[in-house]
Amino acid sequence: MNHQKNRVRTLAFWLHNNYAQNIEYDLQGTPCDEVITNGEYYCYPDNIIARFPDDKDLVDLNAQSYAGIPLIGSTGDVIGHIAVLDTHPMRGDETRELVLKIFAARAGAELERQIADAALQENREQTERLLLNILPLPIAERLKQDPSAIAEQFDEVSILFADIVGFTPLSARVKPTQLVNLLNEIFSSFDSLTEKHGLEKIKTIGDAYMVAGGLPLPKPNHAEAIAQMALDMQQAIA
Repeated sequence: MNHQKNRVRTLAFWLHNNYAQNIEYDLQGTPCDEVITNGEYYCYPDNIIARFPDDKDLVDLNAQSYAGIPLIGSTGDVIGHIAVLDTHPMRGDETRELVLKIFAARAGAELERQIADAALQENREQTERLLLNILPLPIAERLKQDPSAIAEQFDEVSILFADIVGFTPLSARVKPTQLVNLLNEIFSSFDSLTEKHGLEKIKTIGDAYMVAGGLPLPKPNHAEAIAQMALDMQQAIA
């Protein structure tokens, strides 16, 4: 169920004695909307299509009756629902409601666990993306294993600083959006060259681009790679 509680996707769909492909649908105009909006058990024992004529899925499933119950989370909010449809009328039966309530309690707890796991995984991925935005991959991997401070010494490295000739007068002539797009295009090509030569991008400042060779992993031919990078950069913007 989305945050607006107006659209849902099935997590399990049992149809004709087999699991069917999960479906996604809007709640408006469906009996499920009442279950989720009001947070209560609903049963329509007959003529369900006549009651909800805009629900095309009921027609496709040839449904005659419906029973639905909400899944309630630990905070009291509705986090999903269970729906049962039949091609025949449902007879009045208190056992049906009791069984659905038992299933709903267990399913609600499991769904809440899945939601929490998904949120935790998303937070982990966001943290990893943040690390990779500011740190080289080997350093980020080491920090995930050991969060203590990392300090290393590299006896031999090569560093390249490059900036665009005539950038200052150019920036006075073109629109800011054009300038940003131009820098993005140039720096994207430089990023590809950095990866090609096995170098490490350090940072960009305005039109300046800084790249290093020989760190965070040693590279015997770091000077040669930096020199070739410089030639390729000139060729890329020629």
